[in-house]
Formats: sequence, C-alpha cells, structure tokens
Amino acid sequence: MSGRVLDARARPRIGLLVGAESDDAVAVAVAARTLTLTLLDRLPMARVQYLASGTTTVAAHLDCGRRARPIEDLDAHGVRRLHAELDMVISCGGSPSSTLAHAKGLGPALLTLEATALDVAGLAIASQPAELRRNRLDLQRRLGWLPGEEAAAYIVADADDELIAALRGAASTHPGSAAIVVLALTGEAPSPHPAEIEAGLWCLPRAAGVDELVAAVASATAYCGRHPLIGAIASGAGVPVGRDMGALEFGQSGPVPSFGLPQADIERALDEASVEALGVWTKAGRPDAAPDSTLSRRRGVTRTLLQCEVLRLEKEARVLGGRVASLDEELRAVVASRSWRYTAALRRAYHALRPGPQR
Repeated sequence: MSGRVLDARARPRIGLLVGAESDDAVAVAVAARTLTLTLLDRLPMARVQYLASGTTTVAAHLDCGRRARPIEDLDAHGVRRLHAELDMVISCGGSPSSTLAHAKGLGPALLTLEATALDVAGLAIASQPAELRRNRLDLQRRLGWLPGEEAAAYIVADADDELIAALRGAASTHPGSAAIVVLALTGEAPSPHPAEIEAGLWCLPRAAGVDELVAAVASATAYCGRHPLIGAIASGAGVPVGRDMGALEFGQSGPVPSFGLPQADIERALDEASVEALGVWTKAGRPDAAPDSTLSRRRGVTRTLLQCEVLRLEKEARVLGGRVASLDEELRAVVASRSWRYTAALRRAYHALRPGPQR
C-alpha cells in the first residue's frame, strides 16, 4: 500500500459498485472490502459504501456486518437522493448500473476501473492494516479456526477429499510439517464443528468474513488448491500457490500465477480516483469536514487557561468583597458610638475654622 494520506480531514462520499455481472458473492465482497481499505488508506475519513446492482448480493457478515445499498429499480426520488448523497462512484468488474449510467454529468462523478474482482483481490493482503490482521488472527485462534499457537505454521487448502488426503500423507512423512486449514467456501468442509476435526486438520467455516479469510491466507505458509479467488489473494502478496501436490510440497515454494491487471496499475487508478473524489468534495464546500485535532487541542488548552484565570479573579473578588464588608461594618460601629455623638460639636467647630471647602 502507498500509505500516502491525501487529506486526513476530508470526508468525501464514495460508492463502490463491484461485480455487477458476477454471481460470486464472496469474490465481490473481497473486492469491495479491498477497495474500501485501499481508499481509506488515502482518505482515512472518507465515507465508503457498497452499492448492490443486478442479482449479486453480498451477505452482511462478509463485509463486517455492513449491508449493501440496492440501487436498481429506484424511482425518480430515489435516484435524486442517491446522487445527492454521493460525490463519486467507482465501478469495477462489470458495466455500470443503468441507474448511474444515465445520470452521467448530473449525479456523482463516475469512474470505471478496468479490473475484475479477481484483479482487485490481488491487493487484499496488502490493503489489510497490520493491526486489523493481528486482531482477526487472534479471533480465529480463539474460535478454533486456526492452530492455537501464534507461531504455528499451516497451509490453506481447498475442501477436496483427495487433496486433503495427499497433504496429510505428505505431512506424515515430514515430521514437524505445517498443519492444514481447509477453506469451507471452496467445497465441502470435513466437519462444520472445528472441535470435531482431527488433530492437525483445521477448518475455516463459511461463516468467516472477508477480513478473517484474508488474514488466514496472508499468514499461511502456502495455498494448495484451484480456487481462483484464493489463488488471487495468495499470489497478490507472494504466498506460494500450488494446484496439487505435484506443484507444491512442504518446505518448497510453488509457482506464483499472475492474475489480470498489474497491482501497480490498480493502485495508480485508485490514486487518481481518490484525488478526483477529494476535488469533487472540495468543490461542494467540504461538507462535514472532520475537525482539525491540533486546532481543537489548542482551543481546548486556551479555554482551560481562561477558565482558570476566571476562577482566580472570582476568588480575588470574593476576598476584596469580604474586606469591604468588614470595613463597612467597622465604620458603622464608629458612627453609632457615644464618642462620635459627643464630639459632633467639636467636629463642626473644627471644620468651621479650617480653611478650604466647607463640609
């Protein structure tokens, strides 16, 4: 990942339209999540949402519980509302939705990314922040989806009986070799209950989300199987990939296939999309911009200092008020005394004889 933040306070509204003509919901979810993380790497405060078009729907659990926003069959009011709530739409893996295509020039900026869902999946591992990956791996170990030891080596493999048998046979002849994690989404898993799986054989169930899947593949020693999506995720980050035991053996790197567009081209296109989204949002008057944390801290410190100064002045005012009240009480006591009354004639004679203004 570039790690280049264009604007830490910008909050452009970006819609993702992925795989409109694809029926692989998992591939669409991986591409949508990858694009989301890639855009947030450049615009950390951007508001990104997935737009569902056509027959492809993504289960909410695949993308961190977020539900896709359907955009087909919208009435005129729905189309206007969609246009008003988005600054840019990025279309990938299929032709843009007719809802967006006929609105070019009237609604949000539309960028068509010339890449398939598998092309984008090659960036899945690189787009996942290290902290998020550690969190997902720890969760899977606690759930029993991955080997419990943090440093335990394992390979991920398709849920194919013959392949698993071959891998286990190879493992039996190599003491201390890696454990095997079967990916349920690639076929029929050995058992839906990880606790019932035999020693050395683990299962990543279909209930796992995109972040869990990507983290498991990223930390694997290798991938053995024929699933194009898992191959794209693994090969995108240099994880060894083999289609069978003849191409992949324990302790040896298998061939790394290439999928679709180069990652550098996709990154470059997303750089341009981020810049354009930032420009559209800026022209719109920078709505809902995140506050400057540095300026906020300065204002907070200044406000605290002013509050302390006000409290100090209020305390001094109370002290002075007490002294004035005490002096006033003493004066009233003197005026009310008999000595004051007895000396009234002398005071009048004194003022009469004293030169200057008379009192």
